[in-house]
Amino acid sequence: MLIRGTEGILRHKGELFCHRVQSPRIVIRCLKGIDSDITLLITVNSWNKKKLMNDQDIVQSRLKEIRRMGQAGAEKLGDLLHRQHYDFAHKLVPYIIEKHFDELISGLADNSSQEWICRIWKDSGNVTLANYSVAVHPICQFAKASDGIGVVYFVMPTPRTSGETLYTAIVFLMSEDLPSTWLQRYFTLELGSLLVQSPDLKVFIEDGEPSVHWTFAEWSDSKHINHGKFKFEPTLDNFLAAAVEEAQSEWDLNWD
Repeated sequence: MLIRGTEGILRHKGELFCHRVQSPRIVIRCLKGIDSDITLLITVNSWNKKKLMNDQDIVQSRLKEIRRMGQAGAEKLGDLLHRQHYDFAHKLVPYIIEKHFDELISGLADNSSQEWICRIWKDSGNVTLANYSVAVHPICQFAKASDGIGVVYFVMPTPRTSGETLYTAIVFLMSEDLPSTWLQRYFTLELGSLLVQSPDLKVFIEDGEPSVHWTFAEWSDSKHINHGKFKFEPTLDNFLAAAVEEAQSEWDLNWD
């Protein structure tokens, strides 16, 4: 007789013997020839049940580990993307304005600036972001705001966290001199959030005011200047108009 999936207990003359089998079969024929007063107690399916429970525990453990690794990987990727986004807008563009503004203007004239900017963007990110950076990158364009005033602006990849920019713009006053001598101001439109607040900071949100907003800011002499919440709809046209107006107001004031 064959009994599948069991754990056998043999009782012989008052002594207890336990035989746990790894195979799902117990061959009872092996008892042939043993004293007939042996009692065979069978716990049916206990081996299969324990094995199934162990397998389920292993699967759940593996799933938890996969989820943990996925979450850690997503956090690491988010950190790398944020650093690339932030460094380009807040560090590299100000550096270009200070050290390589002539090259930027020259590139705009011969339509090579976008390729140059893409290389800088790619180099600013971690090496693991190389394939990402080829497909997702800032778009650099030139616009003439008025007679004598030009704008080089960047349409950035969609911002995801505070401090990342939606648009940035270099507003400059053109002349016959070298571009490096032109009056310049660099503005940013940044994602802002007050989702996490501290009573110690005494930050309050007015009733009905969204906690996620856009901040109009500027970099000048390596200093970040916050001009407050952007008062208009965050479109490119509205941002460029605000940047030109802010720059022109200062230049007109200096001329007066």
